[in-house]
Amino acid sequence: MQKAHVHAPSNTKRNQTSLWNFGLDRGRALTPLQHHVEDHERRVGLEDRTHWREFIEVSVPAFNHRWVREARLPDVSYDFDYVVGHGHLHYHVWTQTEIVDLLRYAGCRILFVMDRPLDRDDSFCVIAEKPGTAL
Repeated sequence: MQKAHVHAPSNTKRNQTSLWNFGLDRGRALTPLQHHVEDHERRVGLEDRTHWREFIEVSVPAFNHRWVREARLPDVSYDFDYVVGHGHLHYHVWTQTEIVDLLRYAGCRILFVMDRPLDRDDSFCVIAEKPGTAL
C-alpha cells in the first residue's frame, strides 16, 4: 500500500483562512480538479506557461525573496527558465479541499486530514493511501 503525504497551503472550513487567501497566491483562481486531470492527460511538463503570466502579475509581487531579484532580466521581465529551474513557479493554486478531491479522484483513501498542523498557520496535512500499491 502506497502512502502519500501532501503538505500544502491551508484551507480551514472554520474560517476559510489560508495561504491562498492571505499569502503569495492571493488573487489567483483556485485550480479545479478538471484542470489537473487535463494536465495529466496531456502530460503537461515544467515548460508549460499556462500559469506564467498570472504567477508573475499576482504572486511574484508578494514575494520578498532573493530569487525574485536574481530572476529579473534587464528589461524587468523575469527569466522563465531560472524561475522554473529553481522550483519557484506555482503552477496551480489549491486549498485542502482541492487536494482531498484530487487524491480521491486518483483512487486514494483519505486517512487523515489536519487543517492546521500544530507548528504552522499556513499549511495543512493530508495523508492518503492508494489501495493495492506496495510501499
